[in-house]
Amino acid sequence: MQEYAFGISTKLNFSFTHRQFKDQAILGGILPLGKTRQDQIYSVFAQVWKRDWHLWGITPKLNLEWRKQKSNLDTLYSYKMHNITLAFEKTF
Repeated sequence: MQEYAFGISTKLNFSFTHRQFKDQAILGGILPLGKTRQDQIYSVFAQVWKRDWHLWGITPKLNLEWRKQKSNLDTLYSYKMHNITLAFEKTF
């Protein structure tokens, strides 16, 4: 977590995952695809909020998320995703 002037705070996370499956991929449980699935997943998560904006201890936070999954079974399992979410958090 990083705190800046004017009461702005941020949080930033990066992650990388390599997934390797043990068995060969089978589409729909009946059609063998002839490959063992391997995925590489890249993720970034950022959160921004203003520390002095709260009501009854609840703070609004803007969440930004990006994820990219690359698979050797490209057409089935590769994708990109991004989300923007407004969350309301209360710390106990």
